[in-house]
Amino acid sequence: MIPDADLKGPMLRKIPIDQLVPGMYVEQLDRSWLLVPVFRNPITSGDQVRKLKEWDVREVVIDTDKGIDSPAAAPGPATGPASGPAGRPDPVPYEVELSGANTIYEEALDSVSRMMDAVRNGEKPDVALADATVDELIGSVLRNRDALASLLSLKEHSDATFQHCVRVCILTLVFCTRLGFARSESKSVGIGALLHDIGKTQLPLALVEKQTPYEAEEFQDYRTHPLLGAQLFDQASGIEKRSLLVLLQHHERSDGSGFPQGLVKDEISRMASMVMIVDTYDNLTTGRQGKARMTPYEALQWIRQWGGPGFDAQLVDEFVSALGLYPVGSFVRLSDHRLGIVLAVHHNPALLPKVWVVFDAQHRMLPEGETIDMAHQPSSNPLSIVTSLLPQKLGFDLPGYVRERGLLTGQVPEPEPDTRHIS
Repeated sequence: MIPDADLKGPMLRKIPIDQLVPGMYVEQLDRSWLLVPVFRNPITSGDQVRKLKEWDVREVVIDTDKGIDSPAAAPGPATGPASGPAGRPDPVPYEVELSGANTIYEEALDSVSRMMDAVRNGEKPDVALADATVDELIGSVLRNRDALASLLSLKEHSDATFQHCVRVCILTLVFCTRLGFARSESKSVGIGALLHDIGKTQLPLALVEKQTPYEAEEFQDYRTHPLLGAQLFDQASGIEKRSLLVLLQHHERSDGSGFPQGLVKDEISRMASMVMIVDTYDNLTTGRQGKARMTPYEALQWIRQWGGPGFDAQLVDEFVSALGLYPVGSFVRLSDHRLGIVLAVHHNPALLPKVWVVFDAQHRMLPEGETIDMAHQPSSNPLSIVTSLLPQKLGFDLPGYVRERGLLTGQVPEPEPDTRHIS
């Protein structure tokens, strides 16, 4: 339902879907546009109306200045996202959410690890466990979208499939907040993201863990994992169709170059297209399967510039906006040559971050560190981010530093002399 309080503008009318006819101009739906594969604005045929009904649209807002009016429609306002998350908890500061997010993250890793081990041993996937796990992750992301996401850089990680699935799920849920998904929609895509690689449990472990490029025959076997994953679920499993489509289609590409079906454009679920982008981003930033690791900034630029026609350009832009040019957890060099960690992003058009400065201009470690909010600086000589860096290439153990300083638990020790220096 579209709230009347969200509507603005004398030319905008909210009407039930049964009153929608060709000649009207649709400005807003009661569902996210990204979940409804119908041309957005002018209604030119009854077939478009029928498709909107098939996708469970119940109300729309029309612009009578751009199309015909409905005599039965009541005036009413309409801007903002088509549907906001239901049951949204009150937002909390990053520092407040971080400790709880760390606990939720560790519990999610444990749950998904156990579930995948059970499936590998012949058991059915535990959809109820996946549902509960995603619910916890959604709650944290809605309280503060940066806390969970920052853990993907601030903690140690491995190439293990279960860890990859949790990371992809978290970033997908952050993506959902950007797109204004309702909580039920976020849960559907989140469950799909959490389970997207479960089909790999049906492949030989040596193939899944291989750190060098696949041979042609190995790659053909690898390409079966989306179908194998979907086949693990039957009608009794209780998984939603749109979650299942994520499992089946998360390697499909808009230009038809994906697998397993070689689908194109609108044949691919938008939720699956979202997870495909996030899946690629996680692979690039973690250096999975033996590939060179990229910084978050580099990975976003690669997806945007070199991903090619296989990516949905609109969704890519939204994903970049969801994370920011320098996503949380990025290790960055400032314009005064100091080095720091991006801990939060102001999610407005400027996407300016908060940075925890770790090293001075000579790259000597600062015992106490310093927080700089780049959105609130003196007007004269404000600092900026020059570039992002891979801390391990500079000999800096970022997860170790975070652990030593108690940044994830909130138990920060007294500062001690620290003579560490990096190149």
